[in-house]
Amino acid sequence: MTITPKEYQKIAIVAGLKGLRDNVKRALIVMATGLGKTFTAAFIAKEYRAGRILFLVHNNFILEHALGEFRLIFDQETKMMTYNGMSKNGAADADIVFATWQTMGRNLKEWDHDHFDLIIVDEAHHSEAETYKPTLRYFTGAKLGITATPDREDEEDIRDVFGTEVVNITLEEAMARNWLPRVEYHVIMDESLDDAALQNIMREIESGKRFSMDEVNRRVFIRKRDEEVAGIINGYKEKAIVFCANISHAEWMSKYLDRASSFHSGTGESQKDTWDQNQAVLDDLQNGVLLRVSAVNAFNEGVNVPSVGLIAFCRVTESLTIFRQQLGRGLRPGKDKLIVLDFVGNLEKIRMVMEMMNEVSDLHEKFTPKEEIESEGYKRHRFEVSGKGFEFTFSNKIVDLMTVLRHCEGEFYATWQEASEAARKYGFKTVKEYISGYKQDSRLHSSPNERYPDFPGWVVYLGKEKKE
Repeated sequence: MTITPKEYQKIAIVAGLKGLRDNVKRALIVMATGLGKTFTAAFIAKEYRAGRILFLVHNNFILEHALGEFRLIFDQETKMMTYNGMSKNGAADADIVFATWQTMGRNLKEWDHDHFDLIIVDEAHHSEAETYKPTLRYFTGAKLGITATPDREDEEDIRDVFGTEVVNITLEEAMARNWLPRVEYHVIMDESLDDAALQNIMREIESGKRFSMDEVNRRVFIRKRDEEVAGIINGYKEKAIVFCANISHAEWMSKYLDRASSFHSGTGESQKDTWDQNQAVLDDLQNGVLLRVSAVNAFNEGVNVPSVGLIAFCRVTESLTIFRQQLGRGLRPGKDKLIVLDFVGNLEKIRMVMEMMNEVSDLHEKFTPKEEIESEGYKRHRFEVSGKGFEFTFSNKIVDLMTVLRHCEGEFYATWQEASEAARKYGFKTVKEYISGYKQDSRLHSSPNERYPDFPGWVVYLGKEKKE
């Protein structure tokens, strides 16, 4: 059955309300970026008819965006106030309080436990962070979590707070259903590869030699010069967000990009100064004064610039969550397509994009009638797919790299149970310890939660489950 984004929003609203009105008084909504999570939460809040509502966010850009969306849903008589490091006045008497975790956490004693009838947590995957837990546990009202990326990269599970998701649509499914702007994803790596080194590794593989992914990455991938990358990006007319490795890299890249500025947490000398300067960058990008913005992680969530038409990845990331968040910055409604330039720097990223491409293609075939697929000119090859709402293309070198990748992957433990047994011998107590020390065993994977489809969760994997 074909379903539209608006119909999906209605399903989410009904399901969210049911969860909140049941005895458990909690609900978790997972919606891909661009499908209207905040609007959905606002409609649920209005229909729930809570006396007082708290909307929790982790940065001020999300706070301002949410406040604007709620004003479109609630009448003018509804009193809405912000509660953050820059403004607290009037929050105690407000119908809806939009607060940052940091400020609310430092001032919990100023509020009664039952002051709010409904607590909405945006980007709910942050809620299980140790610094945020006390705030969520302090208030007794019903709890609604909304996020596009529910799975954390530690042993914590936000479903312990909000319950199992009442609706769940991933970024891949939204792309497959053509609910988002068309994505044209280009994996650019020919000029970033040492072809001679790659061919040497291919010959060594044939002779039986084994390699780790780290060794292949070190020998094969050459970091493109920033000015070369900037030259490719500058060849496009679309407004662009360029994701960089760190603050100094973002500052450096902005010097090579046309009409560019940087956006990051270290911009100003104070919280307000950083806010003002970054807000000015967003305004200039929206108004056309700027054409490019180089960013680090401060742009991952909540920043809304619908006119962005190009995303460039100039950083290495092995985190699927961060990858989806950053890709989602360009998938806001109001545009026909999003161009993605991925200057890949390791085998892990290639595998990540390949898996996304195949999942999008599989879901597209599942949800789209055969006659519609035929009429849209859908094509699917081993290293390239193209449909109405998406296109993924890899350079010719992908054939050799995938041969090497399969060889490297063959070194890992075949099952999570075997990997878990090996990992427990090192006594890792947390995910951070595992990530820091997994390389002690070349057969342990850096992201077992992504490698093994039946991964049981970090608690079980590390052997930290509670004893009866």
